[in-house]
Amino acid sequence: MERTKEKKVTANETAIVDTDEERNVKKCDLSDPYDRDGSDMSGVFLSVFYWLASFVCLWLTTYYIYFKLIGSKYWKRRNVFQLEPEFILGNSRQILKTESIGTLLAKRYKRWKDKKLVGFWSFISPSLLVTDLELIKRILVRDFNHFMDRRVVTNEKRDPLTGHLITLKGTKWRNLRVKLTPTFTSGKMKMMFPVMVDCANLLKKYLSSASQAGDIIEFKEVFSRFSTDVISSCAFGIESNCINNPNAEFRVFGKKLLEPGFSLVRAVPKDISDFFINAVKDTMDHREANNIKRNDFMDLLIQLKAKGKIDDVDQDEHQNNTEGSGQVPEEYKFSLHQAAAQAFVFFVAGFETSSTTLSLGFYELALNPKVQEKLQQEIDSMLKKYNQEITYEGLMEMDYLDRFIQETLRKHPPVSTIGRECTKEYDIPEMGVKLEKGTRILISVTGLHYDPEHFPEPEVFNPDRFTPEEKRKRDHFAYLPFGEGPRICIGSRFALLQVKVAIVSILSHFNVAVCSHTPIPLVYNNKSFFLTPATGIPLKLTHRK
Repeated sequence: MERTKEKKVTANETAIVDTDEERNVKKCDLSDPYDRDGSDMSGVFLSVFYWLASFVCLWLTTYYIYFKLIGSKYWKRRNVFQLEPEFILGNSRQILKTESIGTLLAKRYKRWKDKKLVGFWSFISPSLLVTDLELIKRILVRDFNHFMDRRVVTNEKRDPLTGHLITLKGTKWRNLRVKLTPTFTSGKMKMMFPVMVDCANLLKKYLSSASQAGDIIEFKEVFSRFSTDVISSCAFGIESNCINNPNAEFRVFGKKLLEPGFSLVRAVPKDISDFFINAVKDTMDHREANNIKRNDFMDLLIQLKAKGKIDDVDQDEHQNNTEGSGQVPEEYKFSLHQAAAQAFVFFVAGFETSSTTLSLGFYELALNPKVQEKLQQEIDSMLKKYNQEITYEGLMEMDYLDRFIQETLRKHPPVSTIGRECTKEYDIPEMGVKLEKGTRILISVTGLHYDPEHFPEPEVFNPDRFTPEEKRKRDHFAYLPFGEGPRICIGSRFALLQVKVAIVSILSHFNVAVCSHTPIPLVYNNKSFFLTPATGIPLKLTHRK
């Protein structure tokens, strides 16, 4: 009996033990995974942190040794006048504060112009400011093959809209340039001219209503909307009507593109990229499906996509474009993304530079009423000759209008700096200087345009600097609003034409004057890729009597 009892008790105890063990196992099963994973994640995080910290410390130590022994004397060793750099910051401390690269280089040009070459560091990258006109000519034209590229890094697969003329290098750039050059001949400009006039008429109507209401007009915003209308129509075949609808899609995305930090040579945000690619695709699909031709930039892109070349190159300019008019190998034909990239850069560079030139031009007209009066006299004479119509031929005859625009671009160059990269070793024997491949080259357009040796009293607005007689006295390379050489701005004709159309359309009907809100003196936006005013350009507009 006792054995049986003992057996029962033992069985009972065993059952109890089993139950407790089971509970313990369940507790472990619930808690261990979390405890174990938390411990592992902390360990991984600490390992990564220590690895990164070690890497950064090693890099800083290595770079510090390099900087002290070699880097800080980089330009001196090459017989170039050098600014003393700081560790890591180089000579770019001011850029971290309030100064733009354009303003900084203009100051350095003014102070050290006589050195011809000024070596400095853009943070950890050696850079060279060129101030001598003969050297500038060599870099941009004569020895262009040594300085063909801009110093940018792009990834067309990841960022398709960065594959445009401004960023592409070497053979890719050359082939694209040859293909696109015929898009901006005088014949092609005449085809797009009616679109510009239509947009200018809408602008004139809008300004008439605003001036009658007594409104102070913000010219920078108005001209941004006008330029957006012109380019969205010519580049995308879309009538955006931004003049009357400031919230139109093209205007909204145009504003996004000019937010602080945006650059034509960096990544394009996905929503913007998708918008422009879809706009090009939809327009191309619609035109090809319905056999539509509009004689605009989009038609030319469709030709390049289909055949790799543009038809009917103007005979008077055919000589300069023979490479672009022949058969183009299959690999050089446009893809949708390539077409979208060209339309994109045409849109961004075109609307911002044109609107800035227009708004600052009218700013100068408001400050200089005698210039305004003289320009209006020429406009009246031209319109009288052409039955009160704005014609392409009439605009081409206007000498003072040309001078006025050239002086506006001198005093307010939309792009303040020209950048190049040394693509192969280059000797300057008369100075005992040898430039390494990869060296960053910079030319201060603002510095040149405000150099009293080239333009006496540079702060004064004087269109007569650009009479034929005055231009002959001056070196051609002292004036570079669109760059020079093979990489000169390909769309300068288009930009100048829409600027002329807008000026004539407005000044034929209105007078412009400063108001209490007009910024005097003018302050530029140091965060912008382009040279633009920090605030708007509010001016007063009245009907001519």
